[in-house]
Amino acid sequence: MKLIGRSEEGIHIQLNYNQTAYIYYSEIEVHRLIQEIKYKFEFEWSSKWEEIKATLPTGPTIPYIPQPKTGLVQEGADLYLLTIVDLLLAGISRTVGEKILKGIVESKTKPLDRVITALGIRHISEGTSKLLTKYYNSLDSLGRASIENLYLIEGLGETRISSLFTWFHSEGSWRTIEKLRLGGVDYAFGYQNKPQQTESQIRDKTFMFTGKLTLFTRSQAQSLVEEKSGVAGVSVSKTTDYLVVGDKPGSKLAQASLLGVKVISEKEFLELVSPSKF
Repeated sequence: MKLIGRSEEGIHIQLNYNQTAYIYYSEIEVHRLIQEIKYKFEFEWSSKWEEIKATLPTGPTIPYIPQPKTGLVQEGADLYLLTIVDLLLAGISRTVGEKILKGIVESKTKPLDRVITALGIRHISEGTSKLLTKYYNSLDSLGRASIENLYLIEGLGETRISSLFTWFHSEGSWRTIEKLRLGGVDYAFGYQNKPQQTESQIRDKTFMFTGKLTLFTRSQAQSLVEEKSGVAGVSVSKTTDYLVVGDKPGSKLAQASLLGVKVISEKEFLELVSPSKF
């Protein structure tokens, strides 16, 4: 590859096999910026992974083992960081390259169940992916779901639960997720609703649930708390702000009374979070 000419708008490059490509200066600048973003991602990944690990349910994590780099795309998520310069330098014509990039951009708005299926998680079929999106509205919330919450999903089963939990405890999996985020796959992270959201009344408030819930499942309620920037707790403590009580509550109600935790009904909970989904 060598420079064979310049113009006011770009440069002519001689590629292998007697191919040439014309690249605009604006395209070169975009490519440069994306390369910087990719470099920063790799440089900061170790600390980012430590932050992510701290938010995952308790369980063993699987370290990432770097593989030798071959070609432009090592994994599906790399597609979202491609530029027209990458494709032109690879010998792909501008016409074909632009079609490829258009398809990649369009795929960023695919439904969440399609994104989950595309991740290639063992035992997670299209049907299972659709089931999961009934309870979780983003990869963030699904990836941080506890074993207990996953078991509350009727029809999921032990094999699929184990596979999900293992996949989301892998450093390599979270690298993929963060690359998708970096590449603009907004739907997978629930960003599509943010412009319409107002300040949450339950931001940073911790909720626990006890008894049989009749207006929603426990998993749905916990997901809603997280969507509204609240915290779905794991046990009643002094830091618990609300205990939502259903039919025939268990020992959590007594613990809440001893600790002075505010006890509310399912209806009061819905009024607090003002959901549209129940």
